Amino acid sequence: MKKIRIFIINQLSFSRTEANGVIFLVSLIIIIFFFSWLLPKSRVHEIDPNTQMGLKNWSQEIKNSYSLKHSSTYVKDFELVVFDPNSTSVEDLKKIGFNDFIANRIEKYRQKGGYFSKGEDLKKIYGIDTSFIETILPYIEISERKFKKPDDKKLGSDRHKRTPAVSIKLDLNLADSIQLQILKGVGPILARRAYKFRQALGGFHDIKQLAEVYNMPEIIEDEIEKYFYLEDNQTFKLNINTDSIIHLSKHPYINWNLAKSIINYRKVHGSYDSIEQITSIKIISDSLYQKIAPYLTTLE
Repeated sequence: MKKIRIFIINQLSFSRTEANGVIFLVSLIIIIFFFSWLLPKSRVHEIDPNTQMGLKNWSQEIKNSYSLKHSSTYVKDFELVVFDPNSTSVEDLKKIGFNDFIANRIEKYRQKGGYFSKGEDLKKIYGIDTSFIETILPYIEISERKFKKPDDKKLGSDRHKRTPAVSIKLDLNLADSIQLQILKGVGPILARRAYKFRQALGGFHDIKQLAEVYNMPEIIEDEIEKYFYLEDNQTFKLNINTDSIIHLSKHPYINWNLAKSIINYRKVHGSYDSIEQITSIKIISDSLYQKIAPYLTTLE
């Protein structure tokens, strides 16, 4: 029993009291299961088919209501209408079902040159509910994108140039995998890898983070800044006062041991007043703190 208690404390970061409680509950469940197996089985009464159907429909309504209520894009009394995500106004996006944050992110993406070629492209927006997108896909209609007729003379002079023409800079945190290929040496595979790494991080806070992508060639900082820029405070934050070990450890910069140390310090000293307090944890060096700080918060 002592070994089981120690195992629970070490693996789940529980206190001695919590570990004892877990052992007690598991033991109680086993006893109840054993005695219920010994007791004679009562006859199961058949339920009227109409009642079964009614219960099934009621259960589905509750499930659908819960899913909508807790969706990150949920807006009360939203109305589904046919729309084009490339041109629909922010206010109309809110009426369709996008919350303020997501609607504004879509607008920013469009202002920086972003374009949705199909409905599924909306899933690229940070924080969007992919299940909600699946629901509204039948209502998305993408209008044909219009381009200016190219100048034949200019086209002839530029025909042999391989460098893509870029009229405006793009936000690196909003660029899709196709736009990332504008960088020299970055093909489809590397672009998708960079896109997934950015999603796992919760957004870049420094363009130098591109170099951390596996097999990414050395790209001069000036080359990146030629096509991309970064806005301040765009990263998704993890709350060190409320998030669990599992949630924290999913971040590429935070392993299980570091997440466990952050939680244990919180249990001993109470809620963090500022993220700087984690520097009191022995395993967090100055360089590690600088790396993870942009992705942490203590605010609700």
